Amino acid sequence: MNHSPLTARTPRLHATTTVTPPTKVGDWMVFFDESGDALLTGIDPHFPILNLTAVAIRLSDYWDHVVPGVSQFKHRHFNTDRVVLHASSIRRRTGAFQRLADPKRYSAFMADLVKTLERLPFQVISATIDKEILITRYKRPHDPYDLAMQFCLERVCRWLHDTGQSRKQTQLVFESRGKRPDRQARAFVEGLCHQTPALGRTAPPFALTPFEPLFIPKRANVAGLQLADLLAHPLARSPRHPEAHSSAMAMIRPKIIALKAFPSPLRY
Repeated sequence: MNHSPLTARTPRLHATTTVTPPTKVGDWMVFFDESGDALLTGIDPHFPILNLTAVAIRLSDYWDHVVPGVSQFKHRHFNTDRVVLHASSIRRRTGAFQRLADPKRYSAFMADLVKTLERLPFQVISATIDKEILITRYKRPHDPYDLAMQFCLERVCRWLHDTGQSRKQTQLVFESRGKRPDRQARAFVEGLCHQTPALGRTAPPFALTPFEPLFIPKRANVAGLQLADLLAHPLARSPRHPEAHSSAMAMIRPKIIALKAFPSPLRY
């Protein structure tokens, strides 16, 4: 049996779905993580946002540059690479990041993090949903996570098609959110993959771009998922607060393939 590139190099990780592999394996992996939640009741007025960020990394770059680069960063600051980089924990200085309570140490850590991410080879596709505008504008709004997923996968699909990845299997790597959300996300992806190819250029060629969804727990310490986690929060806040996270956004912008902010007038 042929193993996918991610599971072949990290045998402890397993997909929660079986997808029949095409004859060719694609050149890229795409990692997803979100910032915020999809709840449409009890919306936090200070952060009424759901962002889903996709980080696309060429397979060779992932193993040769991203994994070693993230590991070296962790060793510089923690003397181990077992720490899982988590944006929320970093901001709150909790867990392994309590040592960042010292403002000077925090500033040095963040400056090094931005420089490290700037050097790493990856591309970004991101979708931000403003839930306050969504429920005001639509009587029966779609689930914000499904909307963000749809927007991201449409752009991932078109980009892979344009870069010669049609009929090659691409791994979509998600952080596991539990059995039920993982099943729902898997069904969503597989539903897109079985769509009939569109005539013309009006719809993404999902049927020609086979995806393999993987659902990996945070504790697995996957470098690509940590990149998506770190990027999602500044991308989430940028449409409403463009002045926030200016250094992070300056690092991210040259790597962006596509951004979607919905509904309008929310925009980047």
